[in-house]
Amino acid sequence: MSKRKKVNCDDCFESPFHCPEQIPTRRFTSPNSPLKPKELEELQRCIEKANHLLRSLGSDSDPNNMRQLQLQFLELQGTLVKVKISCNSIDSDDAPTVEIKDDLDKGVANPILQKGILATAGRDFLQVNSTGKFVFILYDKLVSITREEHDSKSSDQEFIDADCSTKRDLVLNFGEFVSNRPEIINLFFGLSLHKQLLKYLGKDVSVRNSDSQSILTGTLTKANEGSIQITNSDGSADVNLDQICFLEVLNMK
Repeated sequence: MSKRKKVNCDDCFESPFHCPEQIPTRRFTSPNSPLKPKELEELQRCIEKANHLLRSLGSDSDPNNMRQLQLQFLELQGTLVKVKISCNSIDSDDAPTVEIKDDLDKGVANPILQKGILATAGRDFLQVNSTGKFVFILYDKLVSITREEHDSKSSDQEFIDADCSTKRDLVLNFGEFVSNRPEIINLFFGLSLHKQLLKYLGKDVSVRNSDSQSILTGTLTKANEGSIQITNSDGSADVNLDQICFLEVLNMK
């Protein structure tokens, strides 16, 4: 008679209860492809990346496509990038391009360049951090993004090194755990720019306007769906998000 293996649930999720004993069972796997494992893994990665891009670039108006674009950009998280911005909205036929070494200008005259570490990507924006400032760029103002040569940490899967308490909360208290952490909400569902800016209320900001390309500086005092409010010595001004070319949060360490 085979011996049963005793499993302590306390080792997994800090539970005071013991799991039922496991019966050792031989398991046999069968190949699901004629390709070698490494070749199959590489093929699956290529197919998934192609599918992400196709879903992302198919239609600018579909929010699901923006979510796929966000996931594509999150693969570059922690990487040094160069971003080209056009203060005029990019048409759906000229959707943003992601390149490894060479990028495309797509005929945009005098694009604005920003360079820094890709900190995160939301449902409709990209955040690039450079010395002293965080730059937020809406996708419809983004021309291209190029990965630069840089010795950066490889982006591991989220929660792969999470402690037992975190893993337990994710499994047993998912809603409460996620709702209190905007960065995790962004990972699972995608945050809009105005929600991301809530954490920077009271910070000094600089906003470049899309239409006149004028620059407004002051303190970020409100962030609502569709607009933000900036206060300076001249008073308070409401700025529509769709009129912003890009926004910089200043004096950041």
